[in-house]
Amino acid sequence: MELVFVGLNHRTAPIEIRDRLAIVPARLSAALTQAAGQTGLSEVVLLSTCNRSEVWTVADDSQVGMASIQAFLRDYHGIAIEQIEPYLYTHTEENAVRHMLRVVSGLDSMVLGEPQIAGQVKEAFEAGRGACTTGFLLERLYEHALHTHKRIRNETRLGEGAVSVSYVAVELARKIFGDLSQRRILVLGAGEMSELALGCLQDAGARTVRVCNRTHHKAVDLADRHNWEVILWDDFPAALPEADIVISSTGAPHPVVRSAMVREAMARRCNKEIFFIDIATPRDVEPEVGNLYNVFLFNLDDLNAIAEENRRRRQSEAEAAERIVETETQAFLRWLATLDVKEIIVELRKAFNEVRREELERLRPKVGKCSERDWEMVVQFSNRLMNKFLHQPLAILRETWPDSKAIGLADAVRRLFRLGKKPETKEK
Repeated sequence: MELVFVGLNHRTAPIEIRDRLAIVPARLSAALTQAAGQTGLSEVVLLSTCNRSEVWTVADDSQVGMASIQAFLRDYHGIAIEQIEPYLYTHTEENAVRHMLRVVSGLDSMVLGEPQIAGQVKEAFEAGRGACTTGFLLERLYEHALHTHKRIRNETRLGEGAVSVSYVAVELARKIFGDLSQRRILVLGAGEMSELALGCLQDAGARTVRVCNRTHHKAVDLADRHNWEVILWDDFPAALPEADIVISSTGAPHPVVRSAMVREAMARRCNKEIFFIDIATPRDVEPEVGNLYNVFLFNLDDLNAIAEENRRRRQSEAEAAERIVETETQAFLRWLATLDVKEIIVELRKAFNEVRREELERLRPKVGKCSERDWEMVVQFSNRLMNKFLHQPLAILRETWPDSKAIGLADAVRRLFRLGKKPETKEK
């Protein structure tokens, strides 16, 4: 079993590519089932957020695993692998462990230290459990990642005043408009990102806010918590002319704000400037909207500058967090090594025992008349000889198990003695 993670994020791929590999929540279960059906994958979790799309797996073999993940991405998204391969990264074994710990702790996020990713990973694992695609190894690694996340929150100041993408979006609006208390704001979507945006808007002094969602009762629930106004989904195009700022995060599989819709709204508001912040993946607002006069459109990639400023402020705390990640990565690898070494010891003894019994069966007819006592001495001799041959390699395996290098040693033993595979026989 090998950990194999393949994905792309805001650093490796532009938003156009991230859009193409995004998986909307409504389709996640079907995607998990399709991914788990690929050759050589025993466990699968799919993580799809506004800034990343990743496939986390346990594979029989790393090369087979990588090929199977690429086949899934190609078939599910209907995209030639050559189009996305330059943007993909692959992590196996130690790097995969380190990667999950960094992701869950917010160290790999566009906004350094943002806490929302931990909840998004939790939802990804809940979906995997629902589709029966998770297993012992990924679940254990996830528990360890949560433990690491908690250590970082408790032992560093990385989480103090941590900002989300929604916070960055609102900060951008404040830089452009200044006082938001006199601005009319429309929020499309009632998910976690929208709720975070609403909280940030309230903190920034916004007073006139409308909330709209395709599932109306969710918009009502969200707006009630902030005492905002709710409008019906079908009415949001008519509300655009009255909005100065539109923040959109619907989770729809295609754009919900079209350029023709905005062009009409701008005519009705006499071309008074309007500001769109699209924090959805796939994008909610057609890119052409940004070409219209006095329309300012910002997507996730445009938020990078503010995020980088935040990253610089938190860099010293991030270094302390990275040290915790490294310590916990090695701790997990030690546990993984014990798991693998114990298994390899059992397999190696079993393999040697099978050879010993086969040879005894061949020898028995050839020794002629032999007392039971004499034969028992032969059997005991074969057992002692086997134990002597095994003593040194097994002792080394047991001695090295606390070290992460034991994983590679166990793999070498498997290959040397062809464990888990039937030996090839040549026809005479």
